Amino acid sequence: MGFREMSPEKRAAVIAAGVKVSLEKRASVSPASRFWMRVDKNGPTPAHCPELGPCWVWTGGTRSGYGNFWLGGRGIGAHVFAWVAVGGSVPVGHWVLHRCDNRRCVRRDHLFIGTPRENVADMIRKGRNARGDRHGSRTKPERLARGDRNGSRTKPERLLRGDVHPARLRPERLARGERSGQAKLTVDKVFDIRRRIDDGETNAAIARAYGLHKNTIRRIRLGETWRML
Repeated sequence: MGFREMSPEKRAAVIAAGVKVSLEKRASVSPASRFWMRVDKNGPTPAHCPELGPCWVWTGGTRSGYGNFWLGGRGIGAHVFAWVAVGGSVPVGHWVLHRCDNRRCVRRDHLFIGTPRENVADMIRKGRNARGDRHGSRTKPERLARGDRNGSRTKPERLLRGDVHPARLRPERLARGERSGQAKLTVDKVFDIRRRIDDGETNAAIARAYGLHKNTIRRIRLGETWRML
């Protein structure tokens, strides 16, 4: 009897038995053996650093272009496993990076440890960052949501404008006046500045008295700042 002719119950039993056998076989094989079974050691030689020799390419599943190795119920980078498997460690705040720029490469001497900042610097130094004519806005301009395709045009109801803006709905949550992290004045000082403005003092004179730029006083005079008082 073929699988298709089996009853649903029989199919389920066959599948369960197959899964059990598969898990038993998997448990009998060490993670390192499973890993290296999926590595092709005859990969391409990086053109920008041929002295490194050919890449060892991960032939299993990938995630974001990097090899993905299933271990302990979760996926980890195949290049990370390759680094740790030979005694390497990955300090906190560091990544396993590629000298060869081949994301699927797991050859130990093609890898090195670096910080995210060092990774970006390495990318820029090798000219791999997408800028100029290589930027996505140049290579695939049709993907840019411009003009009538922009979200503000296609779904204007989602824009928080006017009376539905959080500044209108919950004005008490706005960090205004002294509560602002950029505030250089207190309420009392603002009242004192306004009194001096009414007395005819110049912006420059008041600014010198408070150690501020004269434009700060000018904006208070015009009501551009501290309007809530």
